[in-house]
Amino acid sequence: MRKVILLDVPVPERLEEQLAMLEGIELIKYDGARWPRMLWNLLSPHLLALPDSLCVWVEGSGEDAWRLVETHLHETGLGNAVPVVGVFSKRIVPKPGQKINGFRDPYWVVGEIPTPRFLMPQIQEVILLDDVISSGTTVRKLRERNAWKFPNATWRAVACVGRAEASPKMPWEVLHLVESPGGKKVPINSLSTLLRDRGIAENYAQRNFSAPEHFLQVLSEIRSDGEAKLLPENLDV
Repeated sequence: MRKVILLDVPVPERLEEQLAMLEGIELIKYDGARWPRMLWNLLSPHLLALPDSLCVWVEGSGEDAWRLVETHLHETGLGNAVPVVGVFSKRIVPKPGQKINGFRDPYWVVGEIPTPRFLMPQIQEVILLDDVISSGTTVRKLRERNAWKFPNATWRAVACVGRAEASPKMPWEVLHLVESPGGKKVPINSLSTLLRDRGIAENYAQRNFSAPEHFLQVLSEIRSDGEAKLLPENLDV
């Protein structure tokens, strides 16, 4: 079974090779030299057409790229007109046999987009920035949680990697689109998420590998190596 992982943190070559050799894994390497500019190229037509916009990056999803997008905004004179803020959104995945807050199945915790006022009717477009759009649920949940604050805004999502079958229920664009031949959905995850959240990693391994312990062992070695620069876990799960 094919599985796509966005390699968005630095990993020693020997461990990258071990990861790539595992059952069905396809690695997409984040290109820090090119991708931020390419992301800006996706964003800029919308921001220039609708300067009363708001960019919202999902915390834990490639902040370095989104910070460079913010730099580009300032370089083009849009820095004051287009705020860039972060918001919390996380899929909580209990470990097998575990309950979290009474739930055995995965569930979502979604934050409120920070704004200076209760309502922001002047915002014409809210652009959600994520690393991966797999099912589209993250950006969809963010809009459902926050749409009331922006009564006149349209919503759009931009990401590094996305699955063609995703259904974010809004216009969306990605740098790298993953097709699923034969109708079987290809699982997509960022390596940073799998390293940071052991619950998601264990659930992912159990669902997608005939020998999940081999995948989890490689993740453990990458964590121990120390080269992968990760944010702290947002929730202790």
